[in-house]
Amino acid sequence: MKSTDITQFRQNNFRAILVVMVVLILSADTFQVFAHGGEDHSEEPKQNVSADATMMTQVVRAGHIEVTFKHARLEPDTKTTARIFVTDYETNAAIENAKITLIVEGEGFQKQEVAAKATETPGILSLELPPIPMGSVKLDVQIEAGGKSEKASFGSIAVEQRKEMTTSAAQRNWLWTTLFGLGLALILTLIGVGIWLGIKRYKAIENKEAAAEVKSEIVSA
Repeated sequence: MKSTDITQFRQNNFRAILVVMVVLILSADTFQVFAHGGEDHSEEPKQNVSADATMMTQVVRAGHIEVTFKHARLEPDTKTTARIFVTDYETNAAIENAKITLIVEGEGFQKQEVAAKATETPGILSLELPPIPMGSVKLDVQIEAGGKSEKASFGSIAVEQRKEMTTSAAQRNWLWTTLFGLGLALILTLIGVGIWLGIKRYKAIENKEAAAEVKSEIVSA
């Protein structure tokens, strides 16, 4: 094979590999968007409240103390178990012997103070929220640590029935995700097979030309 042909072949291979990499990057972003039900939340600003389908995590700071409140979504007239993590804001070290009292207040609901109980792990406490009627509830926290008393607020939290995804919607999302994955796998397989066939073809041509050159040299000799 001529050197120009080899150079051209290598350039074609490089372009093919580059195309595959671009397809992979773009498809990965697209797949992530579709996996979230067609919504892309990458532009959302960071907040001190995060939630998934079943759990909520809230973070509040009072002086040098940071309190993380993790609990299941609040549902009407249901007791809710929660965990509280008390740490130093600067070092993230657990603060031992902290006393935490959660102040629960809402419409149609008598104000209650719930004392958190210490666990075996320093800086981690547990508590049980009382049944709360549907609506919203305001959660404040009283923190006593290191001889000081601080108060902060987690703000208002909605108390509502959990909205379950319908079976048909879940099936459609699963089907779309599966089809998208299979289609992507098929495209990448075809590209890979095409590259492999191209390499095999050019190697066969190169071997044939090399054999012809050897034969020509033998005849000339």
